[in-house]
Amino acid sequence: MSAPPDALAGPRHLLIPRPGTQALVIFFAAINMTPGRFNFKAAGRALDANVLFLNNGRNAWYQDGVPGIGADFDDTVDTLRRWAGALGAKRILTVGASMGGYAAILFATRIGGAALAFSADTRLRDRHSRSAKLLAGGTELRFPDLRPLVEAAGTPITLVLGEMDAVDVVSARHLGDLPSVTVRSLRGVGHDAASYLKSTGRLQDLLAIFLAGRPVPEFTEAGRACAIKGLGEALAAADERVAAQDWTGAESRARAALGLHANSEAAHFVLGKALARQGRSAEAVPHLAIVTSLTPQFLPAIFEFGNVLRALGEPAQALEMLRRYPPTGPQAARCEFAMGQIYASMGRIADAIAHVRKATERDPTVENFTRRLASLEALRG
Repeated sequence: MSAPPDALAGPRHLLIPRPGTQALVIFFAAINMTPGRFNFKAAGRALDANVLFLNNGRNAWYQDGVPGIGADFDDTVDTLRRWAGALGAKRILTVGASMGGYAAILFATRIGGAALAFSADTRLRDRHSRSAKLLAGGTELRFPDLRPLVEAAGTPITLVLGEMDAVDVVSARHLGDLPSVTVRSLRGVGHDAASYLKSTGRLQDLLAIFLAGRPVPEFTEAGRACAIKGLGEALAAADERVAAQDWTGAESRARAALGLHANSEAAHFVLGKALARQGRSAEAVPHLAIVTSLTPQFLPAIFEFGNVLRALGEPAQALEMLRRYPPTGPQAARCEFAMGQIYASMGRIADAIAHVRKATERDPTVENFTRRLASLEALRG
């Protein structure tokens, strides 16, 4: 194919030509994207460049290229090069998050240009990685490790990640010492680094800086987790014990992580949570206080600390903490329910009903919310 596709949009691609511009920015979608859906769509459309959105289809981490664009990976690379030439693009830039971030790095090593990757696996099926859990069955791994590809190509890569996600810290360290790689980490942020930057109004400016070819500056939330040897692995081991609900194991591994980095918010959060689950709420307080004070944007700590304060018989402080949780957060319904329970314990039934009702509205699937609302309304009579 010597020209852009006849159809600018298809199940796995959306091309927006911008005549007169000299760059093509390719956005690679993350997992579980249905046909016709793409990541970074609004942000990409706002760029002064030719923009191509791609969707891998199944969660194959782009090992076979993009269906409908090429018969395999190499054919997909050739097609993208030809499209760039037909558009008059002198530079090709790649962007993606999670699986899409891996793809942004992979394709940049073959196409040239530069990559901006958010929260990306850099080794497939690495222990604890998302690809180990979510890679589509039967996928043949052509590119299991990005390091030799980046090292050989010398491709400029900017990795952006949240330090609360241990796996992303380990992945970033795997490439971070290469001369062409720049790592930018965010304290108090998890795997959703791109979404966080969007919600704080910085994603568009970041993409514009990347398009202009300027270095991505440090964030105000910049941390140093990626510079500390062994910290990511220690945090991943602690997270593994949390997933298994082995709270004594989580405690010991979190303490080991703190031995490597005394101010690691991720380690303090796991330790506070592990202590709380063992009924040691008073011991959990200083650790959760560190997280909520230094990284107030990390919402799970707000919810956890509110419940710890409630368990300690501090209803006013618990309510103050839980009120900080935004109504759009993933645990907003549970926060409303917890506040309702606190008000009920204080005898303020009308306030309790108001909050539990909000909980049922935000998540009507939780039967316990509905039952509690009925019992409170019966109390009011």
